[in-house]
Amino acid sequence: MKDITFYFIPEVATDYSTGEKVEVLRPKIPIRFLTKNRKVMNPFDCLFDTGADRILLPGAWGEALGLNVKKGEVGKTAGIDNLPITTYTHKITLFLGSYKITTEADFAYENTIPLLGRFGFMDKFEKIEFNENKRYVKLFYS
Repeated sequence: MKDITFYFIPEVATDYSTGEKVEVLRPKIPIRFLTKNRKVMNPFDCLFDTGADRILLPGAWGEALGLNVKKGEVGKTAGIDNLPITTYTHKITLFLGSYKITTEADFAYENTIPLLGRFGFMDKFEKIEFNENKRYVKLFYS
């Protein structure tokens, strides 16, 4: 079994109780996407989100991939504070290193944070090791 490890990435965030800037470590994974013209894009950091049901990407990313986003299958999902988000589902191909995944992703114009969820991403791996203390995600595949 092969594996690939991703270490959490430090980001600056606002502590809303104090208003101060703080460093937050987030489990982000660099993903390369295949465009409609069969070109592999440079990697984009996507949040590994165990609370997300599916892959949810910004609508503008779908356009950059050459998709006519609004021609996708229309759906609804809930965002932060349970606010409804209109999604458009498309088949995509993505890469983690040399590992290729063909899957479905939802694109939404109300969403700006790329999320890698359980169905369509996490379920493509044989095993996932998430270590909060050592700050890494390890994905195992054949």
